[in-house]
Amino acid sequence: VYDLAPVKGGLLICSNERGLIYVKNQGFEELLIAGGCWRIFKLNEQSFIVSLEGPLIYKVEASGEGEFKTSELADLRDMAEKYKWWFPHGLPHLTDFTLFNDNLVASVEVGGVISSDPEDMVKWKLEGLEGVDAHNILGVKDGILVAAASGIYKSSNLKDWRKTMGSGGYNHALERCGKYVLSHKSDRKPLLLSDDLGESWVELDFELEAPTFGQTCLKCIDEKTFLYVPSKAYIVKIVEGEVIERNLMFPLVRRVVKFQ
Repeated sequence: VYDLAPVKGGLLICSNERGLIYVKNQGFEELLIAGGCWRIFKLNEQSFIVSLEGPLIYKVEASGEGEFKTSELADLRDMAEKYKWWFPHGLPHLTDFTLFNDNLVASVEVGGVISSDPEDMVKWKLEGLEGVDAHNILGVKDGILVAAASGIYKSSNLKDWRKTMGSGGYNHALERCGKYVLSHKSDRKPLLLSDDLGESWVELDFELEAPTFGQTCLKCIDEKTFLYVPSKAYIVKIVEGEVIERNLMFPLVRRVVKFQ
């Protein structure tokens, strides 16, 4: 499971082995779209975008409890071939989405950043960071951030990108907690913190379990506290500079989702 989203009566499950699955609260499950699923992005209470390997993009609309309409929005395999997108463990795919300056923006593994009109989502264009191994993407007040295998990048216009100060390493995850932005990297001190909208980063001085490839395991608890769960569970208090390790273990956490 790479992602999930709550819907009326159950969950949408994004499985890299099976596809997009609807799981009802009572345990019934239905395969909605077959293929390697990577990301679910919520447009509103009834509509979602789903990223599948290829890359392929689908729209899923919930019309009632357990009733869904699925439609293919875009087949980007020709675009992937043109720009030589690739992935060492299968087909290239879109890893994350965000809305920025009236654009729907997506990160490509491995390929960079693309964008589309959110009212259309059929035609996509290549933006900056061409060829970069892009993992996560986040819009902030003055720009957009991308966590990648070579660092964290920032742009104010999707065209001109700069590598942000202090962000070297294999970065995965971008999470906004109040005035703070957080990321993690594959390192014995994995946590990175920014208090200037991602312009610069400091490494938090905590030796913790390092995340591995494909993990996005940060989630805010509140504006000053977040959860970090690679397989052990840690509560990190930003202002107090304190980590509380919980007596919990998971095989491997791909993503942490907070239900509102």
